[in-house]
Amino acid sequence: MTPYFLMCSQYAYLLMFVVCSQALGGTEFYPASWVLQGDAWVVIMDSNDTIERQDGFLPTQATWPTIVDYLGLFMLVHYRGSPVGAYDEILFSPGKCAFPEGDFSSITKIYVSTMTSVVNGQNNWGIPKEQALFVTDRKHHTEITHVTGMDGTPIAEMKFSLNEQFPWYLFQNLYFTSVVLPGFLRKQLMIIQHWQGKSYQFSFQNAAHISVGQLDQFSAREGAFPDVNKRRIRLVLKLSDFRFSFTRALIKPL
Repeated sequence: MTPYFLMCSQYAYLLMFVVCSQALGGTEFYPASWVLQGDAWVVIMDSNDTIERQDGFLPTQATWPTIVDYLGLFMLVHYRGSPVGAYDEILFSPGKCAFPEGDFSSITKIYVSTMTSVVNGQNNWGIPKEQALFVTDRKHHTEITHVTGMDGTPIAEMKFSLNEQFPWYLFQNLYFTSVVLPGFLRKQLMIIQHWQGKSYQFSFQNAAHISVGQLDQFSAREGAFPDVNKRRIRLVLKLSDFRFSFTRALIKPL
């Protein structure tokens, strides 16, 4: 590789960084793929097409694909390490939808605690992130989190704890990695986002220590976040010291 080629490559990368930073309003650009570390609570819920069209924050109610897998997902995530630093997040996914590309999951409502995460999430993967304020109080194996808008308006409040009842206390801190899953199950980790006239298709892998938890309390302001209480909870998991890997998205016009 010649010095001239190296110089041109470095110049091209610098130019791309400057252009992307200007396009993002001065926010630094961190292209995918990403690796993130932290802890999370995962709530797996029953749902249906009717309730998600009423309360699932589908981007286009009339034309959004039919929901074909009625296991929705609600997550509270505390990222300790990422390309954009530490931040908090709550998200909702209504379950798999019948997109033209296939049956894939999609994130329809999500808040994060930093603007850098908002802008990079939108531009890398078409994830409709919004910024919010997070306050978390932890005591022993219990965690209470309040999420409010930047103007102080309540969004959601939740209380999680580990399930220490028999037999669930036997299933605590078990190590899991999606790398060992067969191909047809890894396909379940594919996600499609529709954002500003584009389709973003990407996948993720994860590894974590998993414990069985419980959602002790949840409330959300109507119009701000889906009401988890309207859905039957199947399982709550605590992911400790996780490692998430998000691929670069395949982006196509809608």
